[in-house]
Amino acid sequence: YYAMFALALAAVELLTWVSGSRFGHGLRSLRENEEAAETLGVPVARFKLIAFVLSALIPGMVGGVMALRSTYFVPGQVFDPMISLTVIAMALLGGGDNAKGPLLGVVFLTLLSELLWAQAPLIYMLILGLILVVFVLLVPNGLWGLWGQWKQGGTRTGALS
Repeated sequence: YYAMFALALAAVELLTWVSGSRFGHGLRSLRENEEAAETLGVPVARFKLIAFVLSALIPGMVGGVMALRSTYFVPGQVFDPMISLTVIAMALLGGGDNAKGPLLGVVFLTLLSELLWAQAPLIYMLILGLILVVFVLLVPNGLWGLWGQWKQGGTRTGALS
């Protein structure tokens, strides 16, 4: 538990550092327009390679901790599609360009799963699907976008965000 918690904190710290650094600005420019970023002097191949390595660093360390914890390997448990769906849902529900949005999504989805998963797993999956559809269609900036909108006094710029 403590090793995984330390890795989660390291991932959040890494995200916070990258988002505020020159490298993070370069990645955002690559996301928007790769050719324009290259024209402005962003080393595209190097930034993509560093982003790939950083994106594999924390999951690789998590896999290492899981391998130390387990004495056997069951592919159905380790490669469960529900895990991937839950991680994507957390990021989608949280929204935002910084670490605070996905963390908000983690808290929201964890509370929802704790309330519903044990009592009625089929209803949980149905509610999760409905929430994801609503967020994709009506709240594209996630909970973090709703929070920012509420702090600014409820001004509307999009569907609900």
